[in-house]
Amino acid sequence: NVNFSYYRERLLKRDKNYTWKSPIHEVIEPIGNLYYSDICITHKKEKHDTYSTRNLQIFENMIKNSIPLDARQQYYYSRELMYHSKFKKAIKNFNIFLENKDGWIENKINACLDLASCYKSLNNEKMYLSSLFRSFEYDVPRAEICTNLGIYFMTKNNYNLAIYWLEKATKIQPKIENGGFVLLDYYTYLPYINLCVCYDKLGNSRLAYEYNEKAGEIKPTSLEYLQNKKYFENLKIN
Repeated sequence: NVNFSYYRERLLKRDKNYTWKSPIHEVIEPIGNLYYSDICITHKKEKHDTYSTRNLQIFENMIKNSIPLDARQQYYYSRELMYHSKFKKAIKNFNIFLENKDGWIENKINACLDLASCYKSLNNEKMYLSSLFRSFEYDVPRAEICTNLGIYFMTKNNYNLAIYWLEKATKIQPKIENGGFVLLDYYTYLPYINLCVCYDKLGNSRLAYEYNEKAGEIKPTSLEYLQNKKYFENLKIN
């Protein structure tokens, strides 16, 4: 049931003298021979309390004390602003990060997604779309971007264009070894379940059924899949 995944450094040789960097979201920059393991560490919140202001306060104290933020810190500061619904300020800082030549490509692609989220919260559709397309400046399209584009065009009842982006998402392999954040649902389940809706709206019930079954292979207990399955049974499609 993983929906968010990324590689992190876990085992390191002491004789390389690695050191942690940054006061927030500490990181060790790996050098030398790297080995990517399939061992998973799962993080789960035990308490669903309000989002802590700790990180935001540390960043703002750094700024207050004229401590410059490096590119990575600028990215995470922008995210903290977004998490606390300071959307206009977050947009300003995401743009500062995106203009920084030292920013990591994976963070820049995610920053475009976050920018889009901020604009969506501000009901700015034009900049929402522009932010998603902006990610194409940095690398080939990611499924997170394509799925969001597909869902957007679904809301406009432009199902053919929605299908174009959703089907593209299903053909993209997640680049987990790049080290960036990967939202796995955007590569399979979400495009499948939304393609089911699109094809049903266009009158292609057979293809809609097939995509719902693909979604069910990923998440057999999901409410959307089970409701669709019942719908197709009533249509006598199986």
